[in-house]
Amino acid sequence: MPVFDVYEVPKLEVEMLSGKEDVGAANGAKQAIYYDDGVPGIVWFRRSGGREYEVLEYDWNGPRFTDVMIQDNQTSTNTFSKRKGRVAGALIGTILMPGIGTVIGAAVGTGRKETATTSGQAMSHIETREVPAPARMRLRDLDTDEIFSITFLCDSSLDTRIRNTVAANLEPLDVIEYEERPLLEEPVRKPDDILEQISRLKSLLDEEAISREEYEILKKKLFE
Repeated sequence: MPVFDVYEVPKLEVEMLSGKEDVGAANGAKQAIYYDDGVPGIVWFRRSGGREYEVLEYDWNGPRFTDVMIQDNQTSTNTFSKRKGRVAGALIGTILMPGIGTVIGAAVGTGRKETATTSGQAMSHIETREVPAPARMRLRDLDTDEIFSITFLCDSSLDTRIRNTVAANLEPLDVIEYEERPLLEEPVRKPDDILEQISRLKSLLDEEAISREEYEILKKKLFE
């Protein structure tokens, strides 16, 4: 196994559905698939020690989506202002100090009283979100040559990372299927079939259904 600093080992975090016991993966809801950027196609499931596996196949059928109801809480605040104290302040200022005391008392006594009222309204909307779908990876134990399969939940982001790292050496399945598909060949005309076609053309010529020129053109095509 390649030697890394334990904090620098590249890994993929997956939620494994099956095969955990076969490959000796750690316990827990999330499993780590460790790999080496310089050696695509080789993975292991223990950060230090453990068996190494060659990735033989990787298959994911693509993303799935679901509609989710999202609740939005909207609040609004209404503020009411009320003046207070101007008349009372002016009256006290007049009693204590006529003239200028009225102005000062009025200014000091002036103020605002604010009352805030908050109301809320619950609204909702629907969002379409991707949900993880099962993926399969076929592995070969490099020590024993045993072959195992693991399945785990995968989404578009994880799929991109897998294809760019541990499955970078694999050919796309659609390319393999295309190359293995047999080519369609032109049916071989038998001599008896050609003679029968010529005979039918001659009958059409004798019945004046086709001209001599058309007869020669059609007969020539039978030998192309």
